[in-house]
Amino acid sequence: MSREAFLAKRITTQDATMRFTPTAAVTAGEVVKVNISATKCIAGVSLEAIAANATGTLDIKNIYDFPTASGQTWTAGTAVYWDHEGSKAIPVASVNGEDDFCLGTCQQARATTDKAFVRVRLNFGPSEYTRISSSSSSSSASS
Repeated sequence: MSREAFLAKRITTQDATMRFTPTAAVTAGEVVKVNISATKCIAGVSLEAIAANATGTLDIKNIYDFPTASGQTWTAGTAVYWDHEGSKAIPVASVNGEDDFCLGTCQQARATTDKAFVRVRLNFGPSEYTRISSSSSSSSASS
């Protein structure tokens, strides 16, 4: 399954990474869903280009700015989901979004007049690791 490339802007620099082996190539800065069970997944941002079936590194805990709809407001502390089809952050998972998943928690309130980005701490908050669908993913984790 091909994934949309997205260059996320990292805000913090914690050492919180995992090794990852995708079945399809991943570009640097791409948002990636790593399935860890039938109901759970980890959100990650690729720190490098990773060839299919090669091992690379994902950031799984830092704070990033993700694109969102220009009129979307956000409240600090709310869950933020990744819309795989639209390649943007959304406030709730799409009805048809079987590839959508929880990125983490909004870290800074955003008004409709702000730039079209939302600041998110990856894999943090009450909705962390929420997987929208039980369909299989094109990725696997390795350590």
